[in-house]
Amino acid sequence: MILFFPFIGLLSRLLVRIYPDHKTILTVYLDQTPAQITDAVTVALIKEVDPLLQESQLYILRLLHIHKKLVFDPDLPFEVNRRKIHA
Repeated sequence: MILFFPFIGLLSRLLVRIYPDHKTILTVYLDQTPAQITDAVTVALIKEVDPLLQESQLYILRLLHIHKKLVFDPDLPFEVNRRKIHA
């Protein structure tokens, strides 16, 4: 332990050089919106959550082996979509 103690600084600099700290931005719209404007924050939150909701829906559809056109086709109701794809 005593022999290892002088090299802790060198080891830490080496690890920081090998594995640099990446700054990840988790939000797109909420970072740019001031918190004092509540209407703008509400719109930014909706813009932030909508793509996440759609991605989670598509993920669940892929897990269940359901074609996305069956669910997300806006022109036809679900029953007509089911007959259209499986016919």
